[in-house]
Amino acid sequence: MKNKFLTMMKANKNWLTVLLFVIAVLIITTMLLHVGVRALPATKLLYFTGFIALFFALLNPWGRMSWKYYLILLGVLVVLSVLPFFLGDEYDLVKIQARRQIPGHWAEDMAWSIGFILFTGYLAGIIGLYISIRRRK
Repeated sequence: MKNKFLTMMKANKNWLTVLLFVIAVLIITTMLLHVGVRALPATKLLYFTGFIALFFALLNPWGRMSWKYYLILLGVLVVLSVLPFFLGDEYDLVKIQARRQIPGHWAEDMAWSIGFILFTGYLAGIIGLYISIRRRK
């Protein structure tokens, strides 16, 4: 019975991608709607975990965990992290906020959000690369 279940799970790995995606979306939306990001550290950790699961779900299509996907993710994130240093001043978040006369701390909130997503992407890429290389051996 146990071998049959394991064989079925190995044969059809779509469930892992769908399950990770559903869990990630539920965690992220629940945390945003219920308490928001400015909450207890445990809530922030759960929100953080939801984004990592979302990256895994998007990079693990149909159960094929390939090291190439995670290497491409890390490459794209490095380019996105370095890109602001090469953009002109018209793309500076603080200047956009001043030009559009957006009240509050919009530029700071955007910078933290972008940095948060980049950091979770780096973590998901490193963890996924490690897991996929270990599985190959």
